[in-house]
Amino acid sequence: MANPNLSFKYELEKKAPRTNDGGITRGASVTDFPASIGIAGVSMRLAPGSMREMHWHANAAEWGYVITGACRTTILHPDGTSYIDYFYPGDIWYFPKGYGHSIQAISDEECHFILIFDNGDFSEDHTFSVT
Repeated sequence: MANPNLSFKYELEKKAPRTNDGGITRGASVTDFPASIGIAGVSMRLAPGSMREMHWHANAAEWGYVITGACRTTILHPDGTSYIDYFYPGDIWYFPKGYGHSIQAISDEECHFILIFDNGDFSEDHTFSVT
């Protein structure tokens, strides 16, 4: 029998945001949402022209789904090649664990996207940035 105290719904947009000059993030991991043992999520909003600097995740791959706005991503392959792509509402991306990547909002409106990580224990603390 399922645990009646284990919720399978989490209201991510109601979580207190983590803010910076270029946007906001709201994240949920297994700590916040115990049912999400193998998955974590982040709602990220970037102001026009703002960028999530080059970074990589040591413990999770990343999927992204664009809700509003547009963005440009750059990904660095371990063999030294790089790729630039453009994403619009309804588009998705995938960055394997350990691949460096950046995301920049390129439209006149905020770019809002949802990130999904394949590790329920994912957190920003497991992200390595160029700076």
